[in-house]
Amino acid sequence: MGHVVYLSHGGSKYYSQTRFSVLTLLDLLIKENRSDIKIVIFTDRISESPVHPLVSSVYISPRDLARFRGPLEYVHRIKLEVLRRAENEIGTPFIYVDCDTRWLAIPERQFEVLERETGSGGLRQMAYMHKLEGEISATFFSAYWRILNKQRDKLAEWGLSKEGPWYMWNSGTFGVPISDNGLFDRALEITDHLLPLPRNTRNCVEQLALSLVACADYQVAPFDDCLTHYWAYGSELPVILDQFFDKLEPGLPVAEQARLAAQFQINEQDLKRIQGALQNRLLRFWKKLVISSHKRKIDLLAYLLRRGASKPR
Repeated sequence: MGHVVYLSHGGSKYYSQTRFSVLTLLDLLIKENRSDIKIVIFTDRISESPVHPLVSSVYISPRDLARFRGPLEYVHRIKLEVLRRAENEIGTPFIYVDCDTRWLAIPERQFEVLERETGSGGLRQMAYMHKLEGEISATFFSAYWRILNKQRDKLAEWGLSKEGPWYMWNSGTFGVPISDNGLFDRALEITDHLLPLPRNTRNCVEQLALSLVACADYQVAPFDDCLTHYWAYGSELPVILDQFFDKLEPGLPVAEQARLAAQFQINEQDLKRIQGALQNRLLRFWKKLVISSHKRKIDLLAYLLRRGASKPR
């Protein structure tokens, strides 16, 4: 059928999240005796990947990770570079998922749809993203709404709608159809153009670029019936997963780890309780200070980048 693709790098919590998500998918595949869906993990630490015939890892060097961030050190740009690499090395269709997820069902129907050259009834091909967040407007992602209205000529160059409507989809999942029209090249070009712009909210530019291209080229459908995405609990999920991994016996076969992962309950009330604890509130406050300081540095780099681009050649 195809491949499920992960990107795993950074702090220890990301390797644990990836491992848990992969185990929950493995359990589903093992129970159904499926071998037509393979899992590929792009990572800088292959030793953290589960060892199983359905799982393979592709090494990404620290140098490449740094290069993928680009001149503005944009961490989400790494995802676009890895998706482009997956397109070239694995081929389509494939389904990318963020690591902070757990699988609920095998994406059989989704892969069948992605394998079609055209959509049902002769419509455009289908792509998948995790879920629709809403229409970009003066009150929803307003900074991006202003930017898009000022960039209408560039939107036309990229083959996107000049007038909208423009939609923001959560990019925790991206299901790539069998013919993808070089969408990751375009998403990278859009991202690199928008990132240096003044008064920019940079955190979601990668998601914006993927949403714009996907909506322009395909029918986009939600993927949230196949997995749970814990994107709102980035600091809390690792605490819960530590409880799971700390109890695993050393040397336990991966298939047994997968079975236990599938049985492990993650209660949203527990995540909210951890989120509300004083220690975690203070930690989030500290992280905001660090991020704010980093943002000032990136704003300066963006300014210098714009000045450099505007100089006559």
